[in-house]
Amino acid sequence: FHQVYSQVHNFCSNELGSFYLDIIKDRLYTMPAESLGRRSAQTVMFHILQALVRWLAPILSFTAEEIWQAIPGSSGSVLLEVWYELPEVPDMQGLGDQEWQRL
Repeated sequence: FHQVYSQVHNFCSNELGSFYLDIIKDRLYTMPAESLGRRSAQTVMFHILQALVRWLAPILSFTAEEIWQAIPGSSGSVLLEVWYELPEVPDMQGLGDQEWQRL
């Protein structure tokens, strides 16, 4: 248990909290609601939330259930959900300089 807790805590506080969220917070605060940059950051956060709440459900069942009920569009119990599969990421190897500049 302590190894799982330690890894999740490290990810949430160091990787997510002090790195990724610090990078995207300006984008979330300053960009228009429908801008591509803001929507992409929100999409990533949605995937992280979907994965984390399902992965933590066996350990933090009551907390995960409360989070699950607050997620718009979720139904039933998080404990009855299947393991979260990340969506397919498009292959970026074929992008030329112009496409990378646009990204």
